[in-house]
Amino acid sequence: MDGPHALTEPAPETVDAGPECCPRCRTSWNGQAPVVSPTLGSIGVRRCFGCGERFTAGSGVLRRVRTCVCGIPFAEVGEDEPARCPRCIADDGATPLGDEQVDAAIETEIRMALDEEWSFVGVATLDEYLASRAREIAHSVDGAPDAPTVLVVDDWTVRSLALPSGAVLLSVGLLATLEDEAELAFVLAHELAHVAAGDAAAGLTRLGMHALAGERLAPGRQVWTQAAAEVARLGHGDDREFRADERAIAALTAARYDPQSALRLIDRLGRRVARGDWHVQEWALAHPPAAQRMRRLEPLVEGLPAGDVLRVNREVFRRVAGSRVLSGGLTRVDGPALRFAPGPADGDRAGDPVGRMRVGLWIAAVLATLAAIAVLLLR
Repeated sequence: MDGPHALTEPAPETVDAGPECCPRCRTSWNGQAPVVSPTLGSIGVRRCFGCGERFTAGSGVLRRVRTCVCGIPFAEVGEDEPARCPRCIADDGATPLGDEQVDAAIETEIRMALDEEWSFVGVATLDEYLASRAREIAHSVDGAPDAPTVLVVDDWTVRSLALPSGAVLLSVGLLATLEDEAELAFVLAHELAHVAAGDAAAGLTRLGMHALAGERLAPGRQVWTQAAAEVARLGHGDDREFRADERAIAALTAARYDPQSALRLIDRLGRRVARGDWHVQEWALAHPPAAQRMRRLEPLVEGLPAGDVLRVNREVFRRVAGSRVLSGGLTRVDGPALRFAPGPADGDRAGDPVGRMRVGLWIAAVLATLAAIAVLLLR
């Protein structure tokens, strides 16, 4: 859709908030509204800023929300270590993932789903700038794809998501929060670290299969849209988030960016969370509390050699991705499936309907098999 980008801020979904403080450390929720999670049965979830734990909301039994080593979020009453969901305990370990064909088929399905359900915006100068910064920082993240892509989601909540191929989705709200290029580089490096570690593939695949099995649904685009949204709002688990932070700081240093910018960004977002800004509620749920992240990262930053001249590039960032561009200079653009379609070798050009049908049937067959396996796992 052509025309200037409009600022839209739909109200968040509300649920029963339950008790007014954390059941573990008694820290007040300070007006923090729960975030609804379909994976956990459409219940509300909040994170405590004191102890850092996540809990279900409502007037019933409060349960601790954790992310299993397999990548699935689950709610429990106990505190077993390491985090293992009931299915992994019953099966004595989750079936390992990592089949390249399955991952490619699932990503194709996710991209088509996001094209239908999410809106994407952009402008040539911003698109080129984000892509070049992603390619540069990827060289400093071991195992990251060589040519990652960046797409901007028309959403004023603070949100980011990486797909297994290295496509990074950043919301307009997140870009509006950033103040310099070094902060952007930290966000990109953090997401690409999830890609390099396999977190993105495992989280999206398992959440999609979980939705198929739990709802007894046939393979459909809504399932994969939900999986992407759940990864964005629940993250990959605190241990994986801490590791992605540490790898991102190392990448910033290698690329000659000032890692202090990362600390400033985390602190600024943490202060917005403390004020009850609903735009950052999902971000707060997906990541450990700002104070904990900063305690983990400060020793890494303080250990850098003194006297180094490191980049921030604040003015460059503001010219290309500042508030003027974000509030009035963006127009609707194609989403990931249309912008990054397979090449001629995949038979998916607009002029090759037979090739498109072949690819579609292959994807449908793979996803139907996954759905059958997922349903059997819950029997």
